[in-house]
Amino acid sequence: MKVENDEVVGIRIKIPSEHRRDTYHYVTVGLYGFKCTCEACTIRKVVCKHVIVALSMWHLIMIVKYGRELNLEKIKWLRRDGNFKEVERSL
Repeated sequence: MKVENDEVVGIRIKIPSEHRRDTYHYVTVGLYGFKCTCEACTIRKVVCKHVIVALSMWHLIMIVKYGRELNLEKIKWLRRDGNFKEVERSL
């Protein structure tokens, strides 16, 4: 978890693989981009379920630790148009 000015600005988590034993996916999400080591994210270049889980964890940490919700307006790559190629390798 990366904290700046009393606010979480990024999070990194380790998620066990559903299909492979002894395999984990490492997910990083932050204000300017995301990265996951799963095949969906690295090969097909899609926002995977691991990134969604990390966003949910980030939101919960903000609520529990700081008493406020995650400001989605600050997350530049999280747009409705789905275009994240410009930030796909920023982390």
